[in-house]
Amino acid sequence: MPSLFHSLPRELVDFCIDKLQEDRNEESKAALRACSLVCRAFYHRARVHLFKQIVFSGLLPADLLSRLSSLLEVMKSPCGIGIGVAPFIRTFEIIIDSTAENAVVEYSTLLIDHENVLCKIMNALHGPDYGIRKFSLAMSSSPPTSTGTIGWADLNTSFKESLYSLLQSPYLTFLHIGNIYDLPSTFLRDTKLEHLHLSHTNFSSLNDFPGEAGRGVPTPPALGCVTMNPADCLTGIAGGYLSHLQHLTTFTSTIFSSAHMDITWEAMKASASSIEAIQLDFYETFPPPPNAFDFGLMTKLRNLALTHTILMPDEEVEITTARTFDEDVQHIYSLLNTPTPAPALRRVDIMITSWQIFPDDDFFTGLHESSRWHLIDSLLTSPKFPALFEVDIFLSLPTVVEQASNFDQKAFKAKVLEYFKQVLPRLTASKTASIGLDVQVILFGRGDDHVLMDDEFEGEDGVFTTLLT
Repeated sequence: MPSLFHSLPRELVDFCIDKLQEDRNEESKAALRACSLVCRAFYHRARVHLFKQIVFSGLLPADLLSRLSSLLEVMKSPCGIGIGVAPFIRTFEIIIDSTAENAVVEYSTLLIDHENVLCKIMNALHGPDYGIRKFSLAMSSSPPTSTGTIGWADLNTSFKESLYSLLQSPYLTFLHIGNIYDLPSTFLRDTKLEHLHLSHTNFSSLNDFPGEAGRGVPTPPALGCVTMNPADCLTGIAGGYLSHLQHLTTFTSTIFSSAHMDITWEAMKASASSIEAIQLDFYETFPPPPNAFDFGLMTKLRNLALTHTILMPDEEVEITTARTFDEDVQHIYSLLNTPTPAPALRRVDIMITSWQIFPDDDFFTGLHESSRWHLIDSLLTSPKFPALFEVDIFLSLPTVVEQASNFDQKAFKAKVLEYFKQVLPRLTASKTASIGLDVQVILFGRGDDHVLMDDEFEGEDGVFTTLLT
């Protein structure tokens, strides 16, 4: 049988194995693993796909360290002959679940890296003629007031040098780094990044480039995509990197205060000539912009997403009324009310989640005539948005009912749909712009001791997965 395989053209073998990975599901992975055991020709092609993406998430710290050590062994050249799998890795991610017990301590321990396992892996992820494209090292989430988990000064020199060396690889284009505070001002110098995601991380004014302290002025990359929390990231970027955002195409910003709004606006203005997609995530407060957002200056802006999340209070639950919910719409209108027309904007997404519990299923029966949604309806169908093609509204509605198990979700969603037909009549009747409405219902039953989630909704990740791609 091996002779039969050897008689096949190598291009045909490669083509057949390449087809297996197109679905990118568990079945295709199993098929690739099976192919890797058939013969050497199959093995060499299968491992290109098997090791293309390495992701560690949701593992216990002890299991993670064990897996990293095992990975390091297969990344090496076996017996010093040929090559290991390192050149085939294109994505490497370690995302620690911040809700896990002792997550902060374990993440800090991982970065301190006493056994240099992570250092060796970072060193192996790039070479003179190969390198990964995407590198992620962060925690999954953190409290809004938290900035960092471990200081740059607390990391050992080997870790810093390995990370710096990786960042300077000409192949690395996407970096997600998080939960490290006081990153040096030289952190992004001489990189080729196009996409940057910084979470719960801030910059210091210190130059800590190994062996080159004080050399010249940092020269950060011209970024194509930035995802940041202005509370701890954007200020540092604006201080030294704002002039390097002229080629920015996608931008996501999480906003908790007016100060975050100000610096977000500065970043948007700096990238006005190139920006194509913007997502602004508001939590609790909805601060107005320092000046009206002039989307007319953003001649390439095609996609705009606004999310507003009101978090569950720590103590007493304040019941949201229909009128209070409707008042929040005024802020959305103020953001969208551009002074000059947005010539290229084709899609607007609005997502609202309020964990201030709604009182009952009659929530949407009033306020039709006075609703502020009428303002948005008039605005989005006005000449200010001549190219608008699609408007999608996503609502996550915690609702108090007598008995969650007996609640008619379909009837409730029908009421919500009817409400928006009445408050958005122009969009509903528009022949040029389509409107979509998706509703997630989270039921709190007075007679129940549990919460019933609506599993039909994709969730925030599902809603916006295609926006910034």
